Order: sequence, then C-alpha cells, then structure tokens
Amino acid sequence: MTYKYDALYLYLKGHSQAPTTLSFRAIERIIGRPLPPEAETSAEWWTNEYSNGVQALAWLQAGYMAFPDFTTRTVRFDRREYAHREGQKRPLSV
Repeated sequence: MTYKYDALYLYLKGHSQAPTTLSFRAIERIIGRPLPPEAETSAEWWTNEYSNGVQALAWLQAGYMAFPDFTTRTVRFDRREYAHREGQKRPLSV
C-alpha cells in the first residue's frame, strides 16, 4: 500500500459522498504531516496516474480522481466512474 498516504486512502475509502472537497490543511490533518511544497503549486503532483507516486495510489486505489484548485487551496475528489462519465482524464491501468 502507500504507507505515507494510507490515512488518506482510508478516509476516502470510507467516505460515501462523492465528490468530496478537502482543503490542503484538511488533507494534512488526515495524513498527520505537511504536504510537500509541490503539492500546493504543481498540478503534476496531483496527476491521476498510478505511476505518479504513492500519493496518487492513495486516491486511485480508493476509487477517486483528484482535481486540485490552487486558488482555493482545495482538492476535489471525484469517484472515478463519475469522472470518467464527465470526460476527465482516466488513470492508467495497473
């Protein structure tokens, strides 16, 4: 599993409402540590691809896709089936 981001995985996996929006600070509270600086400035850090890193595994394996908004410092997590219907970028297959 993702270790560093397991708590985010568990939070999303147990969350029944989609989409759900979390602030960067709320994500930090969930994972128990600060997000890396690039998470607050780089869309690439939030790329919905399994090869993107352990952070992406957390939301993708929980069944979500991440869509950051750097203006409001939030991330919208959509269930992947809804994101696919809306024409959003699909994750790579495992």
